Amino acid sequence: KGPAGSDESLFLTKTFKFFDIQNKGSCTFDQFKRAITKVGVVVDEEADLETVFAYYDKSGDSRIDYKEFIAMF
Repeated sequence: KGPAGSDESLFLTKTFKFFDIQNKGSCTFDQFKRAITKVGVVVDEEADLETVFAYYDKSGDSRIDYKEFIAMF
């Protein structure tokens, strides 16, 4: 087994790829919404999900990249 944290890193990388379906190194709001819905999270108001997305989109480019993504965890 590798050093501590490598399992977590692998998990985060694989999870990010679930969001980044086009493998561009970031995900759009629509990709984010699709992934959240696919894992069974029920969102009553799309505005709530938009708020979460905007919070983690620190660069303000309407995309969440890997660095922004791992900040969620």
